[in-house]
Amino acid sequence: MEEHGRKLMMAKAAVVRMDILMESGRYELVYRLLSDFKDRWNAASGFGVVRQDVQVEQLLTTPATWSSLRCSGMWWLRRFNGGVYSEDQQGAPTNSSGPQVKFGRSAEVRMIVDLEEGTVTFYVDGEEVPLKATSVSAPVYPCVINYSKSSAPRIDVALVAMKRLRSA
Repeated sequence: MEEHGRKLMMAKAAVVRMDILMESGRYELVYRLLSDFKDRWNAASGFGVVRQDVQVEQLLTTPATWSSLRCSGMWWLRRFNGGVYSEDQQGAPTNSSGPQVKFGRSAEVRMIVDLEEGTVTFYVDGEEVPLKATSVSAPVYPCVINYSKSSAPRIDVALVAMKRLRSA
């Protein structure tokens, strides 16, 4: 794992916490996915937030975490199925033809983190993901996830923008 300015590269399964603490209010973060498996069905990347007190190096090491991809203190969007995961929810916005969110290999992922409401709203290439992360408890850090269990692909992500928003 390397961090070069705002570009992050991960070559093994990991949760990488960005060094940007969000304690209250509303924030907008924009990421650009630069590299992951071309085929979304083999994708291994995710985007979200993780609570300050969570030991990220231990998040993906237990069998229970691997089977459900739900982690206490983490709320995130999974590229594979457009699903939103957290400690109290797991859901994928699907219909009979597959995911409702097109999530390409070079997608732009925007997150609106609202710590007043306790939600994270995700957008992929400008389209809102139908599910929100809920029950988000501050303080949190933004994070990027490579959740592949096997020989993990290299995931490249760029943090394009981050700003604090005015309260709604």
